[in-house]
This record gives sequence, C-alpha cells and structure tokens, in this order.
Amino acid sequence: MSKGLKITFLIHAIISLVIGIGLYIIPRTFGEMVDWMPFDPTMMRMFGGALLALAVSSWLCYRAASWEQVRIVVVMEIAFTILGVLGGLYAVLADDAPPFTWVQVVIAAVFAILWIYFYTKAPKKS
Repeated sequence: MSKGLKITFLIHAIISLVIGIGLYIIPRTFGEMVDWMPFDPTMMRMFGGALLALAVSSWLCYRAASWEQVRIVVVMEIAFTILGVLGGLYAVLADDAPPFTWVQVVIAAVFAILWIYFYTKAPKKS
C-alpha cells in the first residue's frame, strides 16, 4: 500500500475523530458553532457516530499492510464523499444552508479526489 494512501487514512481518521466527537458528545454546542439550525440532537449524534466509525475504519486501514485489506473501505469512502459533496452542494445552492456547509463540501471533495486517485492507482488483479 502506498505511503500517500496511508497518510490519507491517518488524516481522515483525525478529522473524522475530531468532528465526530463534537457531533456526538456536544451536538448543541457544535450545532451553534457552525449554525446548523434547526437543531436536531438525534441526527447530529447519529452523524457523529458515523464519523467516529469512519475514524476507526481509517485508523485500521492506516495500520493495514496491503491494498487488498483496504480496498472495500476506499470504495465506501468514494461513495460517502461523493454523496456528501452532492448533498452539501444542493444544501448551499437550493436550501440556503449555513456558510459552514461549504467547509464540509470542500473537505468531502478533497477526500473524494484522494480516494478516487488512490483507487485508480491501485494494483489491478490479472
């Protein structure tokens, strides 16, 4: 597995952990910080839980040794980040979402590009 992919997993684990903790532990405070209103603590905690699970999977993939061990996670991340970009863009362009939504869109877009890049550069089975 390439060093670049390992670093991507590590950075993803850290970002997902930080944002996931904020959403899961202090959803009201986090929601007020980023102006995600109206406030729904259940949905914020569920999204935080999903990000914490992604942090765990990225940490495990960071520690993995081969492409075969991480391939399915990379494919899932491609789907997750592309859907995040599309949903975020719709929210800011059609639903008048708060400005912080652009941060989510940019982060998801950067990771989508990275995941797609590493997927296309992965060794192919013959």
